[in-house]
Amino acid sequence: MSSGTWSSSHSPSPTSPPPSAAPPSSSAATPTTGERADLIILAVTSQARPTGVGEAIIEKWKEAGLLRPSVLKPVVATVERGLVLRKVGRLDEEDRAALRKVLDEILGG
Repeated sequence: MSSGTWSSSHSPSPTSPPPSAAPPSSSAATPTTGERADLIILAVTSQARPTGVGEAIIEKWKEAGLLRPSVLKPVVATVERGLVLRKVGRLDEEDRAALRKVLDEILGG
C-alpha cells in the first residue's frame, strides 16, 4: 500500500448492474499473479490545503504525475482491481514518507 503508485479508476454508476459474486477466495491473492483482487486506496484532492490529522501536501506533485498541487486526505477505501483504468504516476521517496505518516496517523500505527 505504501508503494506510492497513483492509479485512475472509475466508479460504477447507480444504474450499473452490481458486480457478480466472486468466489470466497477472491479476497485473497489471485491464482495467476499472486496479487490481491482489490486495491486499497487513499483519497487525493487538489481542492484543499491540509488542515487536520491524516492530511499531507504532496510536495512533488508534478513528478508524481498529478495535474495540480494535491493533498493526501484521510479517506481509505478498497476498489476492485478491474476498475483501475491506468497508472497515473508514482510518489517520490519524500512523499512516500508523508504517505506512511498519514497512514500511521489514521490507522493508529
